[in-house]
Amino acid sequence: MADNTQLQLALEEMRRSYDQFSTSADQLDAKAGTLLSSSSLILGLFALLQLTLAREGQSCLYWVGLSAVISGYVGLVYLCSSVLIPRQYLFPTPADWDILSASILKGTAKAAYSTVISSYVERIPHNRQINDTKARRVRLASWLLSAIVVLIVLLSLVPR
Repeated sequence: MADNTQLQLALEEMRRSYDQFSTSADQLDAKAGTLLSSSSLILGLFALLQLTLAREGQSCLYWVGLSAVISGYVGLVYLCSSVLIPRQYLFPTPADWDILSASILKGTAKAAYSTVISSYVERIPHNRQINDTKARRVRLASWLLSAIVVLIVLLSLVPR
């Protein structure tokens, strides 16, 4: 059986891993916010430019491209907003004194370490899944922003 030093080491590693997921979630939220503000700025400037250059009788290709840009922007807003929505992360120990006292403070040190470590081990996969979903959506939003910029450039080449 492991001694207290080994259990302390295992607990520190679990804490580090848990904190890494928390930090990663914050970074993904920041990236989603940046993507959202960047795309809003780009689309706003594009809309202003198009309003000043718009003429009657634009080609069908132009309107299809413009529809694609707007649809892409709506998709990007959805993806970024879904990343920024608060999620229910699981914490390793409950914030309830009765539960904490009964599960950790009444037993031996080894039992307490084992309880906390197993609690971390149970919670980390749930938090990882949330971060994986956020990362996938941020990645997709990044590609969508790139596609929107390319479409805007291509729309500027369509004859007026």
